Amino acid sequence: MNPSNKSGVIIIILISVILTLLSILIPRGSFTYTGDKSELTDVRIGLPIPFVTQNLSHWDPPIGYRQAIQLYSPLESPTRLLWLQFIFSLVIIFSIVFVASEVIRFVIGHRKNTASVRH
Repeated sequence: MNPSNKSGVIIIILISVILTLLSILIPRGSFTYTGDKSELTDVRIGLPIPFVTQNLSHWDPPIGYRQAIQLYSPLESPTRLLWLQFIFSLVIIFSIVFVASEVIRFVIGHRKNTASVRH
């Protein structure tokens, strides 16, 4: 991407922020409750690096209960945003989106050049 193309970078940043924030809605697997309430005090959510923690210790699930690791209501469960981890996740997702956009741009440009040489 041309460094002077500020609108392209802004679009990639916006896409990266949206994808990073949407990652808290994706379940990250599950855990089996063993009866230890401390397992529920610091549940980490977000991808690629967990950047949100929730305290779910007010729950009282039965022992052996399989629970999805996902975001629950912040009104019911104390929730905290870990800013440093959020920024790292954002940088990782930005890098992936940026590289993907460059590859797509290269492939499209290469096809246009190949098509124009044939005609």
